[in-house]
Amino acid sequence: MKVLVADDNADTADSISAFLEIFGHEVCTAYDGEEACRLADSFHPEAAVLDIRMPGKDGFAVAQWLRDGQTLHAGCLIAVSGETAYSLALKTRKREFDHFLSKPASPYDIVALLSTCTED
Repeated sequence: MKVLVADDNADTADSISAFLEIFGHEVCTAYDGEEACRLADSFHPEAAVLDIRMPGKDGFAVAQWLRDGQTLHAGCLIAVSGETAYSLALKTRKREFDHFLSKPASPYDIVALLSTCTED
């Protein structure tokens, strides 16, 4: 699966990307929301793992951009955030996201969610 990973924490983004590549996914990594949108134009991801709280264009804005522009081919979006409040989880479910994970997100959980996305 082609997966876009966007997180303003480079270590987090790189770690998630490396783990997904180990599991056979093709990954494109961005370190802010604007870069995620630019890369998605040519990469055409089937799924995305997006940090919610990025400066500038946040995860909500990137998710909406991916959905509205039909740049996301299979349509599976996973929100990741250090903010663990129940209200944030509800907001992600009501908006553009299919799944929500609290940071630090287990890479195994991300892989498991991606496998459910391919079954849809």
